[in-house]
Amino acid sequence: MAPSKEIKSLLDSWQKLKKNLYKSVKKNKYEEVQKQVHKFLKDSQTNINKKVDKDIGSIKKKFAKEKNNIEKILDGALKKEIKRVTKFIEMQKKELDKLQKLIQKFSKKKKVTKKKKVTKTKKATKKKKVTKKKKVTKKVAKK
Repeated sequence: MAPSKEIKSLLDSWQKLKKNLYKSVKKNKYEEVQKQVHKFLKDSQTNINKKVDKDIGSIKKKFAKEKNNIEKILDGALKKEIKRVTKFIEMQKKELDKLQKLIQKFSKKKKVTKKKKVTKTKKATKKKKVTKKKKVTKKVAKK
């Protein structure tokens, strides 16, 4: 991948600075070196900031695009999964209904066959209490 214009210009300015620094150091012009380095750093910072700002915008766009693609994929997968789960639930519901009907059939049969058997028991004859009458003797009073 070829470097962009901003990177090329930054590298060129670095090479120029490097040459100028060597010349200035040989001539013992340290103040000039300081100025050149300061200028280079300032220029490179502005160039880098421009490049980063430009790249941030494009990166944001790429992230937004990828986010939308991922959301679409997830939505599709979720819809498929929801359909599969609802089908499974419906099948289970049908099975439960069948089982409930079968259970109701058995419970009805048990109720019919479990009628109480009535056995005849001998009725005990009630004995009437016979009360003996006491003989009441009346005393007749003599006058």
